[in-house]
Amino acid sequence: MPSIGRRSGDEPVDPNVQLTTFQCRLERVYRCDPTSAGFDAHLPTASGVGGKDVLLYAEHDGGNDITIVPSGIETIAGQPNLVLTARQAVILTSNGVSDWMKFGV
Repeated sequence: MPSIGRRSGDEPVDPNVQLTTFQCRLERVYRCDPTSAGFDAHLPTASGVGGKDVLLYAEHDGGNDITIVPSGIETIAGQPNLVLTARQAVILTSNGVSDWMKFGV
């Protein structure tokens, strides 16, 4: 079960739609729209933050992709990155060491 939720003084859903490359924060939901151009979403390090999540949603109908990039040599389900296409969503959960487990896509 994802642990994304409200923390004191912190909104879990970023109110802005991401349109360009950005740095993700833990325990956040990001709506992304690469209609104009594809871009990258950079994950924070998985090390030491086991069980923490990031949720990304590709809020568009096609054309360009969002590439999710882990920190350094970390991986996403054993892969060097993950690509989201139109209307896809993924929850990424840190294993606390060097990998992000993916749920969805």
